[in-house]
Amino acid sequence: MNKVRILACLFISSFLLTGYSCQKASNAQNGTEVVVNKQIKLPEKVDFESKVQSKNISLGTPANVKYTITSNKDWCHAVQQGNTLKISVDINDDTDVRQATLTVKGGETETKINVRQLGTDPAILVDRDIFSMQAVGGNLDFEITTNIQFEVKLPDWITPPSEARAMRKEQRHYVVQANKNEAKRSGQIEIIQTNPQQGVAPLRKLIAINQDGLSEYASGSTANIPQDEKLKVVSGTASSYQSPDGIEKSFDGDYSTLYHSAWANGGQNYYPITLTYNLAEATNVDYVVYYPRTSGYNGRFHKFELQYSLDGNTYTKIDDYEIQDKAAPTRLSFDKPIRAKSFRFIVLKGYGDGAGFASCAEMEFFKKSDKSFDYKSIFANDLCTEVRPNVTEAQISAISDPFFRNLAFYIKEGKYQKEFRVASYKPYQDPAIIAQKNKTFACSMLDNPTGIYVKEGEDLIAFVG
Repeated sequence: MNKVRILACLFISSFLLTGYSCQKASNAQNGTEVVVNKQIKLPEKVDFESKVQSKNISLGTPANVKYTITSNKDWCHAVQQGNTLKISVDINDDTDVRQATLTVKGGETETKINVRQLGTDPAILVDRDIFSMQAVGGNLDFEITTNIQFEVKLPDWITPPSEARAMRKEQRHYVVQANKNEAKRSGQIEIIQTNPQQGVAPLRKLIAINQDGLSEYASGSTANIPQDEKLKVVSGTASSYQSPDGIEKSFDGDYSTLYHSAWANGGQNYYPITLTYNLAEATNVDYVVYYPRTSGYNGRFHKFELQYSLDGNTYTKIDDYEIQDKAAPTRLSFDKPIRAKSFRFIVLKGYGDGAGFASCAEMEFFKKSDKSFDYKSIFANDLCTEVRPNVTEAQISAISDPFFRNLAFYIKEGKYQKEFRVASYKPYQDPAIIAQKNKTFACSMLDNPTGIYVKEGEDLIAFVG
């Protein structure tokens, strides 16, 4: 019985990656208003000086996703401008700090933002009062809004960044050093007024910092791990098709519909069948994912040639391919990015009755993110189980991605539990065998082929090496 070798105890994505590291997403058509039921990440607090002022906040969603925005105070205004939320405040002539609440609604989700504005009296506002840091340390960023002069006092294990980084008065950037002790540690950043009136105690604002020790591994945040970009197919042609299942069914974003070649396949000139997919413009493409039909087998690609073109006229051959008759998607990876506007599949043979056919549920083209972390510069293998011996602590601290930074730190310090880091798991038996033994009906062939189970709502990532 085949065994599946898989990384067993990393928790990242909300689904198990099966054979290819891309994320399917539903892309909205241009000009269409879309409402999403996904909680957007917005700051809990946005602070302003006493004067008339405005700030732009990224919504982190496409410009055609529309939100309803309301304010509970007439001095605080907010409006959506594409994928940006613009917040504005009127002048505050009062002495005290005033507050308003913005409510941002999208679909069934709702996010609230606390808007604060200084008055004329001295005050210090900080957009975050407490930080929880992992043992590996990392960047510490917060914003100070004030109408006084001040200085910042730091614990000795928190320092300014080593590189030259522009720091405006209100924006503060620091680095929390790694904690190599078993015990947790806590400290405070103190913001102190330097020009108080005579006889008046200086204003102080404290920010609490709590940092884990090395006693137990906790995975780093995965919120900023970049996803590969799915490129939009704008048009296509097929030399053979059976109406109404034209080639447009293979790039409509619906995996239940499909393109199908002509049913009459008895002629000697039935093959080759040419399928052409056109992107909006020439761009780098790193891989293609072919989704065959999942119900039935007629038309699944067997043998084909793949070509590309920069202008849609002159084509260059990439390679010949031969794939098995299977319902699972096939990823066609290129040795290096191919810059192209059009791709052409020349199907030489397909599975199915008689001479066979050509069919496709979806054909997707992907560009790898240019922000992806080069894990091979830090880790000694594709499964990220060992850190390269020459990697320094400074190199690990410089990793921008918190998940890989945390993983590398624990492995280098010898504190990562490797018992289940890489393991072999036996898949469930063929359901027909179990049914015969138990004298019951067979279950789905898709019933846990990896032999691994995950509780509902639990995250799991698999590294393929």
